[in-house]
Amino acid sequence: MAFFITEKETEDYLTEETRVIPMPDGSQRAFSGFKLMWYSLDYLISTTDFTRKQLVELAVVNAEEMGYSFEDSFPNVLAYIHREVRKAQGID
Repeated sequence: MAFFITEKETEDYLTEETRVIPMPDGSQRAFSGFKLMWYSLDYLISTTDFTRKQLVELAVVNAEEMGYSFEDSFPNVLAYIHREVRKAQGID
């Protein structure tokens, strides 16, 4: 299935947005990322059994195990899970 978005939509996805993320230790963290990343987070929460808390916890564990910062781990974990979910749904 072909997927097409306009240049204007692409530009919008690549603008940054900041949200506050509740962390597993009870703290709150302001996190900036592309709107595409936030779209992915919202998509996963609305279409799977994953919760925001679970996705954040997975990113924290991944950061610790791989020696990454949370800032690098969070978008990578979201992208990986998003890709696998779409494959399982037969979309990609």
